[in-house]
Amino acid sequence: MKAVAGTWSRAGRGRGRATAMRPVALTVLLLARVAGALEPAQGEAAFRAGWMEARIGTAKPAALRGEPEYHGGEPLYMELPLGNGTNAPVIGVIDGGVGIAGRIHGIHLDVNGNNSLLDDPVFHARLERGSFPHMDPVDIQVSYADGTKRLVSVKLEFRRQHRRDTGRAFWSVACHVCQHMAGRIPLGSKNVLVGIYDSSGEKGRANGCFNDYCCDRLRIDFNGDSKLDRTTEELPLSRFLSLDGKIWLEVHADPGARNVRFKRCNPSLGELDIRCDWPGSSTMSGGRIELLSDDGYGFVLDMGHESVLSLPESDYRVTRAKAFLRDEDKRLWKCAFSLGGPLKVRKGGVATLRLGGALKFRPTVNKWPRPGTGLCLFPGVTGAGGERYRNISPAQTRMQPHVTISDVEGVVVSQGPMEYG
Repeated sequence: MKAVAGTWSRAGRGRGRATAMRPVALTVLLLARVAGALEPAQGEAAFRAGWMEARIGTAKPAALRGEPEYHGGEPLYMELPLGNGTNAPVIGVIDGGVGIAGRIHGIHLDVNGNNSLLDDPVFHARLERGSFPHMDPVDIQVSYADGTKRLVSVKLEFRRQHRRDTGRAFWSVACHVCQHMAGRIPLGSKNVLVGIYDSSGEKGRANGCFNDYCCDRLRIDFNGDSKLDRTTEELPLSRFLSLDGKIWLEVHADPGARNVRFKRCNPSLGELDIRCDWPGSSTMSGGRIELLSDDGYGFVLDMGHESVLSLPESDYRVTRAKAFLRDEDKRLWKCAFSLGGPLKVRKGGVATLRLGGALKFRPTVNKWPRPGTGLCLFPGVTGAGGERYRNISPAQTRMQPHVTISDVEGVVVSQGPMEYG
């Protein structure tokens, strides 16, 4: 079965059929080059994948030129990894980070990007039930390597924790990007809504640049409802994309996503043959696989029983993969897995990947317990293709596994339900 390929495409489900993703975007194929500008768009909440950990410590950053008077004892300096220009990283200070009971007196941020805190406002953290102390979103001037700057809305969370070995308290700061870049790009006769979301992934952390291939996320308004849906319209930002597996476009986004361009190209292509087989009467009822490469290529495939995907020549990894199965009793199960080993797709060749059963279970003991204490296990589950499963459970329900531990002679030592966490 030939599947429709590319970042904007999906393969058909089931054997022997393939479907195009959305007809609204096909008009781009009529043009050799299209481009459009994206502007900041405030989201309803912080993008879940768009967070980053700030560097924090008592050492003053060398780039900091001016400081106000602090009132909470020794200040904690933090560096927010935003942008890649002259004022990157963005400098901040927690006033009172090591004060009485760890109380925060104020937060100073270099929001105007001049490496000085003397002309910036003082912010305060809020504490709400069931959450960490946090700041309301604030606009920070972020600079980029090409000399441009852009205001990026950021939310900070402050977490006071204790080291297990010494018991000493320390602070960590999580930085969330609270906006995305969006705009309409002329694709033939239509202006299609496009959005880029700053994201974290195995290729890197969110950084406020909005142009990192295989890390940031791309959304296309395929159904024309003027919304960017996460579940059906989100894809990895890729250097190449295709709508039908035949005509390919090269994607380039400027830092800060000020301009996004699509240009016709002819990459060297190979094929990836993916099949999922499960023992007994279990059948696959759907799934989704993301394929990423170190060359900046990212593609999405909706899985059926078998699929063949045309891809640019590169070495790929399976990430963010999900599959849905029905067992012999018609119960629906879901599983999440990944495959770090390279899938070598070469020009004119066919790479093969076989997923599914039989599964291998290998528990790893985190720390051998003393008598009377709990046993912490990390279950390792691998499939026929070497894929590693992070979760296998009945869909829409929470399953509590039961465990039996026996000695080498088969005598049961302990048994019962297994606790999560």
